Amino acid sequence: MKIGIKEITLNDSYFWVEEGQASLGDFETAKRFITKAAEIGADGIEFQLAIPEEFYVESHPHIEHYRKIQYSNQQLIDLIKYSKKKGIDFIATVLSASLVPFLAEHGCSAFVINASDINNPRIIDPVVESNLPFFISLPLASTEEIEWIVNRCQSKGAKKFVLMQGQHTMASGDHGVSPED
Repeated sequence: MKIGIKEITLNDSYFWVEEGQASLGDFETAKRFITKAAEIGADGIEFQLAIPEEFYVESHPHIEHYRKIQYSNQQLIDLIKYSKKKGIDFIATVLSASLVPFLAEHGCSAFVINASDINNPRIIDPVVESNLPFFISLPLASTEEIEWIVNRCQSKGAKKFVLMQGQHTMASGDHGVSPED
């Protein structure tokens, strides 16, 4: 499977830094994360992206937080270009389906289907339709859920995807994490 410019075989690894939402929407901090990821030899950097109005109902208490940390379309394009300039892939965990075609059109290298979306065709289908490689995050997924998403992706013609099993720690709260951490 090829991601960006790297061909990955069964004997290769692909290492990315999960920025997630650690920069809290601060564009310059996001660029520092990209720089740091490139400096440590990462193949890519992953950003978790959502359009607040597609992710939350208007009355949800967290919608304002997501509005504050949302990148503009131009900033997303610039982050993709900056990643490529630094020699690493831009990977997106999309929590809003409408971001998929936009990111694919502007040079995103791969997608991640978040564990919370492994049974969500509104996210899965556009990711498959992008024809970009993608990862499926499976922490705590049941065998039935794994079989369902694999069958769904294959029935839609997907050939370039990887199942990821395991769990990771996450920064939480409103404080974010600095690239130096």
